[in-house]
Amino acid sequence: MKKTFLEKESYTGIEIIDNQHLEIIRIGNDLGFLIENSKNRDTIISGLDEFITAVEKHFIYEESLFKNFDYKQAERHIEMHRFYMTSLLEAKKKFVELNVELSGSVANFLNEWVKSHIISLDLTFGNEYLKTAANSVNSI
Repeated sequence: MKKTFLEKESYTGIEIIDNQHLEIIRIGNDLGFLIENSKNRDTIISGLDEFITAVEKHFIYEESLFKNFDYKQAERHIEMHRFYMTSLLEAKKKFVELNVELSGSVANFLNEWVKSHIISLDLTFGNEYLKTAANSVNSI
């Protein structure tokens, strides 16, 4: 599986969000390596669980930030989070129950998530969040 990277211009400016993005990509790349090189299904499932947990924690944290201010695109953003989580859980179920290959699912998730989610939705959110934070500091 080709490694996924996050370019600096795709950082949101919210340090914890950017660090979570980098961690998810790292875990995803590690999972891709496991899928391609390990014959041990339990090891792969463990890596997949770690990946799913990191994604879920990130989405929960990000959604908690939406509630801190009136983020206009919150509903759409949350819908995308649900879509991604459902896709990951379905891929895991197919792997565990039906022995379906994971490499394409993980690669597609990472590429789609970075290109369509981080670069569009998360950058928009980051800009609005940072503007709101700056305005609230300036109004004190």
